[in-house]
Amino acid sequence: MRIALFLLALALTTCVFADEPTVSGVAHFWSQRLLPNGKLVYDQPVMWNDVVLKWANGFYLEPEVWLGLGTDRGLHSDGNEFDLSAGWKGNVGGLKLDAGVLYGDINPVGHSNSGDFVSPYLELGYPIRAGRHTFTPFVKGELAYVEHAAGRDGSQVRFGAADAWKMNKKLTLNQKLFILHTSHGVYGVTEGEILQWWIQVKKGCLNYMGKISIPLDVGPTDSRAKQVEVGVGFDW
Repeated sequence: MRIALFLLALALTTCVFADEPTVSGVAHFWSQRLLPNGKLVYDQPVMWNDVVLKWANGFYLEPEVWLGLGTDRGLHSDGNEFDLSAGWKGNVGGLKLDAGVLYGDINPVGHSNSGDFVSPYLELGYPIRAGRHTFTPFVKGELAYVEHAAGRDGSQVRFGAADAWKMNKKLTLNQKLFILHTSHGVYGVTEGEILQWWIQVKKGCLNYMGKISIPLDVGPTDSRAKQVEVGVGFDW
């Protein structure tokens, strides 16, 4: 974890010596906590708070806080997690590029042996604009360096496409469909593929969201199953 902390500190130092950042954020309530790999890690309501500090040079910092709101709510809820991402996002030769590193501190937050992880990531997208639609095929690769409680080190790769449909001045429909491949043991799942569909209706600052996750090819001991998750929230 020392390498992760060094990389995050380096990114923070780069941002600090740049201009003042723009700040934005969201607060969402979800029916449960479903990971992009299809693993259900908390089957009760959660609140997700996300803040993005973005500098003109493309660097950003993104702290995220997950709070379990179920019957175990409190400081030691299984739904609690603190994440911190540091990276760079911008356009390179017509491609959208997002590269960075994520540090995840899972419950119990602040304890180094709880299964915390470090995940460098790289995402490439190619936006195609057609009328009120922006269609973006993308690929994202992630490495995972995980403490023993959360599974083995490994990797994840997702291929998919996103569509942003600006229906009118106040209403936007965002969708994302992707297939994600996991290596064996990473984050406690077997090697295999899952399909996920994310949908968001955005009206002004209000967001209405849903996710559907379907295992395509996972091992017989894998706990992933078909899941539907819904949420509501706002951004600022």
